[in-house]
Amino acid sequence: MDRTVGGNLAISAVVASAVAVSGLALSGWSPRNAEATPTVATPAPSVAARSSSAPAPTATRTPPAAARPTSRPVPHLPADRPATLAVIGDSTSNQLGGWVNVLGEQLGESRVTRVQRISQTGQSSYRAPIRYGDTGPELQVWNASTAAPFAAVTDERARVVVPKRPDVVLLSVGRAADARAIGQQLSTTRSSILKAYPQAQVVVVREPAATPAQRPAIAAVDAWAVQEGVPAIDVAAAFASSPGAASLQNADGITDAGAKLWAATVHQALTGRRAAADQISGDDDPGAG
Repeated sequence: MDRTVGGNLAISAVVASAVAVSGLALSGWSPRNAEATPTVATPAPSVAARSSSAPAPTATRTPPAAARPTSRPVPHLPADRPATLAVIGDSTSNQLGGWVNVLGEQLGESRVTRVQRISQTGQSSYRAPIRYGDTGPELQVWNASTAAPFAAVTDERARVVVPKRPDVVLLSVGRAADARAIGQQLSTTRSSILKAYPQAQVVVVREPAATPAQRPAIAAVDAWAVQEGVPAIDVAAAFASSPGAASLQNADGITDAGAKLWAATVHQALTGRRAAADQISGDDDPGAG
């Protein structure tokens, strides 16, 4: 063979080989990935999907509803030792022989109970006690209720109004109170009592309204008790659910029948027991004071 022809053939083979290798390189092939598993390309989303104007859904959190404060359970009077109960109230509870004295008689079925009523003139001393019951631990009841419009008990008067350390203090006001002032008056009274007697339990008596004019102040007392978390004895509900509701009270005050039901409601709340029917005699007037 002619050397020129043989040389040209050799050069052509080298060039062809180089072209083949270049083609493989451009296609991504190499000896290192020759055995790799081929991948499948994921198609790009369509233009319509990318250009949608609808916003993507986002996770939303519903805020929890605000919990309305509720009052605590009414504390019971200790049944196995001497105890003291104080009542700071208005004209619904200041009457001699009214619901506070009826309550004393009901409590006297299981313990010796002495009810003392504050002087209605100077309001700085107490009358001689009226005794109910013959056996059981002694219970003293200090009735600081007056016919005068409710006034806050200040720090200076706390130990005059409640002269002995009380287990429970009942705040029984509302019917003749000023709706705009009663909340602050109750706060002051509660603060003064707790400063003098830190272990005392303060309880609100929810009074029944006899006239529409009494409802705003009673509602203000209710709102204060809920806001402050003060336990409440719902005498108003007991009156409203009674078959003889119309005979329990009037614009002038609480009737004898009303005093019995009022006392029985408080009795059950403070003891967890119903008063014996034969121990309820709110018609009796135990004496003058």
